Amino acid sequence: MASSGARSKSSPAGRGQPAPPTPPAPPKPGLLAPAGEKALYKLIKSGHYTAADLETIAKNHPPQWVAAGTLAALLLAQAGNTSDRTIDLFRRLLDQPVDPAADAFLQKYLSVGMDIPLAPGVTASLPVSRDLLGLALAELLQQRGEVDFAIDVVERLDPSAHAAVSLAELYAEAGRTREIVDLTNGIRNTDDGSALLLTYRGIAFARDGLFEASREAFKEALKSKKRPPEIRHLALRQRAEAYAAEGKKALARKDLERILAEDSTVPGIRERIAELTG
Repeated sequence: MASSGARSKSSPAGRGQPAPPTPPAPPKPGLLAPAGEKALYKLIKSGHYTAADLETIAKNHPPQWVAAGTLAALLLAQAGNTSDRTIDLFRRLLDQPVDPAADAFLQKYLSVGMDIPLAPGVTASLPVSRDLLGLALAELLQQRGEVDFAIDVVERLDPSAHAAVSLAELYAEAGRTREIVDLTNGIRNTDDGSALLLTYRGIAFARDGLFEASREAFKEALKSKKRPPEIRHLALRQRAEAYAAEGKKALARKDLERILAEDSTVPGIRERIAELTG
């Protein structure tokens, strides 16, 4: 074994480890690349473009319709644009047979994605794909109050943890308790998404008057203190309402006071405690 004073020839004193190799430059369209490919690449490379610019390229260069249309739709979603035109663009993208994840332009030139708020405390960071488009569309439809339409969109996606969380929230908003229970059978609290699913399971049982089953679901949802406050507070608040429906006001107040102890700015908690005290 070399002594502690020995130095490797490849790492002389004062120079440290060899520098990593320089990564290759990102690809760009070749001389014989199609005009649409060059136009879309140039637009994105400029860094200054709108959804309308992308839609123009999609219209004028059909081979780039999936790539340009997808990028336009995601820009509109990020801006919170819930217009009929935006919804129609998403629908056409979802109805066409090519998953954006397999689009040649997007695979070659871009590595993009988007953060989608699925429900309180749960955000999904997804790459460009059909699932991303579907979840983004569902979020826009929910903002428009078109919950049944949003549910139909998510139900058509491939089953996944992200889709399950989105569906549970939408089912809860639509009052579809049986679907929530079926969706959440066998779930344990292993991450943020499962904790939220268990919270919706507790809500569903409570709405159906099945309070013992509701308590079991809320207990599992609250098992880990590592979950985000949005999820824990939702579970505590909904369990409090279930206790109140059973006439157990002291237990309801206790759960609400736990929220208050963690965050005194949560709206409506003090007022609800006062109602349960009177």
